[in-house]
Amino acid sequence: MHRLLRCRSLALAAVLALFAVLSACGGGGGAGGEQQAEGNKVVVKVGWVPTVAWITWLATVDQLDSPEFRLQLTDFKSSSDTLVSLTNGSIDLGAVGYNVLADTLGKSDVDLQYVAGASTKSATFIAGKDAGVDGWSDLKGKRVGGVRGSAEYVHLVNGLRKNGMKLGKDVKFVNFQSGTDIMLALQRGEVDATISYEPLASQATIDGVAKRVPAIQDTLFDNSFEVSSGILARGDFLEKHPKWGVEIIKTYTEMEAKLKKDPAFAQEVYLKHATGEPKVLDEAFKHVTLDYRLDQDQVQRVETALLDAGQLDPSVKGKLVEHLDYSFLEKATGKSPTELGKSSS
Repeated sequence: MHRLLRCRSLALAAVLALFAVLSACGGGGGAGGEQQAEGNKVVVKVGWVPTVAWITWLATVDQLDSPEFRLQLTDFKSSSDTLVSLTNGSIDLGAVGYNVLADTLGKSDVDLQYVAGASTKSATFIAGKDAGVDGWSDLKGKRVGGVRGSAEYVHLVNGLRKNGMKLGKDVKFVNFQSGTDIMLALQRGEVDATISYEPLASQATIDGVAKRVPAIQDTLFDNSFEVSSGILARGDFLEKHPKWGVEIIKTYTEMEAKLKKDPAFAQEVYLKHATGEPKVLDEAFKHVTLDYRLDQDQVQRVETALLDAGQLDPSVKGKLVEHLDYSFLEKATGKSPTELGKSSS
């Protein structure tokens, strides 16, 4: 009898151990960050960095209504952090800069695909109101803040080079860890200018800390790229749940159309997930153009700009566009790959 009880105890312990392992893995059958939720609805984990350029992604999280799954949003400080969580399986989809994935491809290939774009020309050049910067030539001898390796950094390096200057030689670069840190430095007079994103840029101009510089902004993307990010998804998630992928992207495209028509809805969505002032957001939305297309020519320009800036391993050239998947946008919109940005060449 004691032997039988001992065997049963061992068997129960083994079952409990197996259950614990399966629970830790999200039920044993999940892809990436996917976990089982209450009511048999699967939680699909997604990520973003608080910026107006990714408001369509926010609206998708809020408005998607599926009987099978729901989206759970996680905030990150940078695209790099979002990408790390995608590669380690903590999340299934996230808004990630093209330059960040390109850098990763220089180290190893990853099973990740861009399934939609986000916006165009979302970077904004601003200078301290008393910095005396009204054009590219005025930056000589000035201190410019940024996050090394970011899309904004690439715009700066290539823009200066086009105008006969070199970052670190003619212009001092001050490196920061985040956009908010740069704004504080600009406010304190520790840097003279920066290339930022919304709503940080609009907040600084409305507060009287900085001003926009049209002479620089109008040529900011001439030697770099207009698109900077898209919605990146894990390959195993897309393979396991192709219908969910289409449903997510269909909602995403519908939300873009609604956001463009309804500024009040845009404010409501953003303020539900991040802090901000209505007047700042009104200004910020004027400087961001939402665009869900995957513009292949522009993505190729990301590679070229990174190479020109010395920020990319030459072996990566041509690899970034291999991670553009038009199939979900095709099914969600009924449009052809060419209409969605795929190059005909």
